[in-house]
Amino acid sequence: MLNMRIMKPVLPSLREKKRYVAFEVISKRKVPFGSVSKALWLSLLSFAGEVGVASGGVSLLEDSWNEDSQSGVVRVAHTAQDLVKASFVLVSDIDGECAVVRSLGSSGILAMARAFLG
Repeated sequence: MLNMRIMKPVLPSLREKKRYVAFEVISKRKVPFGSVSKALWLSLLSFAGEVGVASGGVSLLEDSWNEDSQSGVVRVAHTAQDLVKASFVLVSDIDGECAVVRSLGSSGILAMARAFLG
């Protein structure tokens, strides 16, 4: 019989603080989530590198993407919030189509970030 130890959960004071950044894509045609995700990841990786993105805890929330309004939410560590907003500026095209990604606001609560989307 093996002596299995159960891991203790991480204390709330030691957890990474997260922020939700609402953004919108401005382009002439509608772009799908996959294309937006690819463009944002490439921008993040070229701007911050793999280590910067990994320490930032960046996660694009697919269920928050609204294709009609071309807006969505990114979850990020509070220390990397400015890094994500700066990488939004560096996106110049999505699938060969000129596009601009603009931050609408940020919040510590997902519901409040979704309120920025309209």
